[in-house]
Amino acid sequence: VMTVGNGIDVSSFWPAGPPADRPRVVFCGVFNYRPNERGALWFAHEVWPKVKAQRPDAVLTLLGANPTPQVLRLPDRDRSIEVTGSVPDVRPWLWQSAVAVAPLAEARGLQNKVLEALAAGLPTVTTRVVADGLPDPALAGCDVADEADHFADRVLDFLAMDPDRRRDRAMSADLSGLRWEDQL
Repeated sequence: VMTVGNGIDVSSFWPAGPPADRPRVVFCGVFNYRPNERGALWFAHEVWPKVKAQRPDAVLTLLGANPTPQVLRLPDRDRSIEVTGSVPDVRPWLWQSAVAVAPLAEARGLQNKVLEALAAGLPTVTTRVVADGLPDPALAGCDVADEADHFADRVLDFLAMDPDRRRDRAMSADLSGLRWEDQL
C-alpha cells in the first residue's frame, strides 16, 4: 500500500499578468456539494452585506458547477453577486479577482480551492476548519476567521491592500512541495 498526497499543478495557476485591481471576491467550488452551498449562502447573507457597506464597488463571484436554486437566486437579491455555473477554466476568473474566500463551516481534507487561489496570486480568507486541512506553508497566504464580522474585516483588509502587496501576501505561501511532480 502506498499513499500519494494531494497536489496541484502550481505552474499552470501562476498569474498570467499583473494583479487585478478590481475588487472582486471569488469563491470557487461545486455548489451542489452541501458544505460549499452552505458556505456560499452564509457568506452572501451574513458576510457580504458587511463588505458591501464598506466597499459598494465590490463584486462577489460564486465560481463553479451545479449551483443549487438557492445559490442561483442570490443575484436576484443583490446585483453585486454573480453566479457563473460551470466554466471551462477557472484560472482567468481567479486572475481577475482580488481575494478568494473559503467560508466553509464543515470541511474534510485538503481544500484544493485554496491552494489554487494562492497559486493564482490571491490571498484567501478561510474558516478554521478549512485552515486545519491546509499544510502549514500554505497558511502564510491566508487569514482565518469564523465569525461574520471578523470574516468581513479580513476580506476588507485584503481589498484595501495595494494589488501588488496583495499578490505578495498570496505568494508568501510556499506551495512548492504540493506540485504533482513532488507528490507523485
